[in-house]
Amino acid sequence: MEEFKKRRRDARARALASYYLACYAGLTQREVAEYLNVGTGSAVGKQMKQLVNERGKDRKLAKLMECIETGLKHAGASKPIVAKS
Repeated sequence: MEEFKKRRRDARARALASYYLACYAGLTQREVAEYLNVGTGSAVGKQMKQLVNERGKDRKLAKLMECIETGLKHAGASKPIVAKS
């Protein structure tokens, strides 16, 4: 867990964690920011938006996210929740 809380430039792991905490766990962007020590809910929103944009361009990232989502579904996660700000 500490790995996700470290501040780094272009930290894809934190962006993924932010995305899935907001979309599947139902946390607000502000709650995600506090949990992962990101800064603000706005920063989380920007990370999530950038991640979604990159997913459309980066096949490796798209495959990774597909695998994560498949694992979440197998673990009993419901459909993604619309992220709240």
